[in-house]
Amino acid sequence: NMTDHYRWQRYLDWIQRRGVIKFNGQGFTVDEGKGPDYRDWADAYWWQNTRQPYYNALTAGDVELFDALYREYAAMIPTLECRVRAEFGHGGAIWPETAEAWGCYRPGDWGCDTPPAGPSTNTFIRFHYTGSLELCLMLLDDFAFRANATVWSAFGDAVCSRVVTFFDEHFPQNDAGGAMDMFPAQALETWQCADPSARDACVTNPSTDIAGLMAVLPRLLALPDALANASHSCCGRTPSH
Repeated sequence: NMTDHYRWQRYLDWIQRRGVIKFNGQGFTVDEGKGPDYRDWADAYWWQNTRQPYYNALTAGDVELFDALYREYAAMIPTLECRVRAEFGHGGAIWPETAEAWGCYRPGDWGCDTPPAGPSTNTFIRFHYTGSLELCLMLLDDFAFRANATVWSAFGDAVCSRVVTFFDEHFPQNDAGGAMDMFPAQALETWQCADPSARDACVTNPSTDIAGLMAVLPRLLALPDALANASHSCCGRTPSH
């Protein structure tokens, strides 16, 4: 019945808590003729899938599952900061929608024809930044749930400050109304940007990222100063409406 399946799923999540829960097979794979280690969607972590068991864990109160997730995604920060600086010439960090364990793209996700300085030629994830806002929101939800200042100071401020810095420096222009002009951009994998130089072939001000910023910025500003060292300094601009 449903209750038994729910308990089994929690058990499967718990026995994998020392690493990030892998969405495509978790810790177990079956040889279906392609080798015992084969996984559909390959070896990368796809954030839109990786996040799902963790939101369930928060609801269930299984907060200890988050430790490995936070450690791995925070460990990506040095690589991501270097990549953002090389690719876009500014500060902050953004977590790719699909990432290897240390934050790099898989070759196919980066795009085999992409120049070294980018941006990626893979239009499905080229400007897909929403997952980084979701990671920040997850950390804020975690802090609201268990009020663990140690976890927030170790991971939350490090992640959120870099995400907000990225958006602030990546979209430095304001529109006529004084709000952030988010271009070039995209909305998840669905609404893509065929040509980053042309507004009629690209997304401007995606509702996904606007919603993400409007979800995280007020909560970052509401944190006690002692718990939000860098996040507070980046929150003075207004996302587009």
